[in-house]
Amino acid sequence: MTTGMTIRFWLRAGAVLLSCAPFVVGAQALDPLAGSEMVHAAPEPADPAPVDGAVAPEAPAPTPAPVESPSAPWYARVQEFQQYQTHNEGLNHLVTALQGMDAVGTQSLNALNPALENILRNGWVAPHSEVVSALQTLAAPIESAIACGEAPAFLLPPMRGFDDPAPNVYSIVALNKLMLVQAEGHLAAGRADEAARIARAALGYSWYLRADDYPILYHAVSLSNTQRCFPTLQRIVKSPLLSDDARKAIGSDLFKLDTQWPPLSRAVAREGSMSMDYARRMLNDEKEREKVLASLAHLPKQKVLFLESLRRFGSDEAAVRRLWSGWFQFATKPAWERAPSDAESLMELAAELKMLEPLPDFREVAFRDDLCRTSLRLTMALVAVRSNKQEAAKTFLDPFDGQPLRVTADRVYSVGPDGVDDRGGKRFELEKGVNSPGDITVMLR
Repeated sequence: MTTGMTIRFWLRAGAVLLSCAPFVVGAQALDPLAGSEMVHAAPEPADPAPVDGAVAPEAPAPTPAPVESPSAPWYARVQEFQQYQTHNEGLNHLVTALQGMDAVGTQSLNALNPALENILRNGWVAPHSEVVSALQTLAAPIESAIACGEAPAFLLPPMRGFDDPAPNVYSIVALNKLMLVQAEGHLAAGRADEAARIARAALGYSWYLRADDYPILYHAVSLSNTQRCFPTLQRIVKSPLLSDDARKAIGSDLFKLDTQWPPLSRAVAREGSMSMDYARRMLNDEKEREKVLASLAHLPKQKVLFLESLRRFGSDEAAVRRLWSGWFQFATKPAWERAPSDAESLMELAAELKMLEPLPDFREVAFRDDLCRTSLRLTMALVAVRSNKQEAAKTFLDPFDGQPLRVTADRVYSVGPDGVDDRGGKRFELEKGVNSPGDITVMLR
């Protein structure tokens, strides 16, 4: 972004290729979520009335006032915004879910993250008592998040600038993971249809939070959350316990998502517009500028960068506009037409404008967008094959080369970001990102 408003993000998409392994001992499938219903304690008995002459016990110390949630300004914006749209059910559930996470805090989940990631990569194939405990504690916000994903489509309150209130990113991501982990638990216990219902809700929840009029950070988070849904959905689709109706419902959701996929250029254009507007406001509003400088007092390098960026913007706004126009054109091209030199020249211009550090890496965002849609279409092809519609599976186009996805007897695959057809023999490694060779593969069985 122009003017020292650095947005850093790391997208962690789940692996595309995952096997379906039930959690079993002998021939008996165990239920990893058994006993996970919340146990409500009986109410405390009232204190007896004091006896005449007895010394009354000291009154308990007053409970400290709760700390206001960092998302409180956004909740207020939601209330203001709701009068302008018809469908508020999902938005209300989202607010309830995020407020529930505020009450518990996401810090407590940090230690659990390796276990959650393990379940999302491999399925629920081992006992995870600490995860079950977390699902119990967070049952209410998880249920609200599921209800949000199952509600009719809704819009988020638009952001008018980078300093407008926004929802808590950490809680949004945590709820996405917890919903999918709960779905994995139901799948391991043999409740494939219930797993499908929750995983579909997680997908809807992720999609509703993809707001093009929010900074690119939120677009990236939504991509990451959406990508995380596909390995779980693929395991569910391959389950022999899944009903035909549930499989059709998953296929319908995926088709709708694919047809409504917004162009990345829209999010890039919005980011550029917000960035330019913010820079102009900082130049013309001395009080706002001084407020930002005061907030950067303990970050001297960021303060210098902010001032240099503003100075350059004031002297050469046309160059900044040319940079954003270049990124917009880059985002409109399909993956196979994006030359590395295109991005390199734009990054060089950004460096000249003192903008290299604050800018998001749009090359990475574009790659993640392509990867997410590829995973979506691979899952659609898997649904078609498991529904005995093999020919339909060959009609989905590969976002990385524009050709139909490759379907063989045992797998469906994309050529991946290198554009080379390795016939499914060389696996794409997500950790290497856009530079990884190999095909993105989903096994059919």
